[in-house]
Amino acid sequence: MSYSTTHPGGRAPLGGRQSSSVVAQDRTLKIVTEMRSGVGSGMSPFGQNAASAIRDTREREKKEMSDLNDRLASYIEKVNCLGMVRFLEAQNRKLAADLELLRSKWGKDTHSIRTMYEGELSVGSAYVQKGFDLNSSKRYMHKGQRDPVSNGRFLTNCYLLSFRTLY
Repeated sequence: MSYSTTHPGGRAPLGGRQSSSVVAQDRTLKIVTEMRSGVGSGMSPFGQNAASAIRDTREREKKEMSDLNDRLASYIEKVNCLGMVRFLEAQNRKLAADLELLRSKWGKDTHSIRTMYEGELSVGSAYVQKGFDLNSSKRYMHKGQRDPVSNGRFLTNCYLLSFRTLY
């Protein structure tokens, strides 16, 4: 294997590019090395291009991540809204079933209560009617009496007597 360099002395000029070739049998390998002196921005045009490309890539990826994040937030919001709609629909169905159950029972309990109190109501109305009848008959008998106070006492006593006889 034989090696040779194309630059005499193997040294590159200050702040320049060093180029060397390595020849091994039938292949040639060219090596390019960038060097810069301490004067200037400290970055070669090649380095600036690489940094610019990396910055552009980062900005593009950052924008893409932001877009994906917005899409995910939108999806989560839709799923939550859809879940809420499903929950409310299920609750609505349950309430409709409860309402139908209550409507089917409407009046069944009131029938037993009505029969229980109907007897007491008829007895009470009979007492009231009997009291009115006694009161009117007593009033008829004492129609000629002119004193309203004694007439009122008489009627009250008749009314009380009629209830005592009923109980």
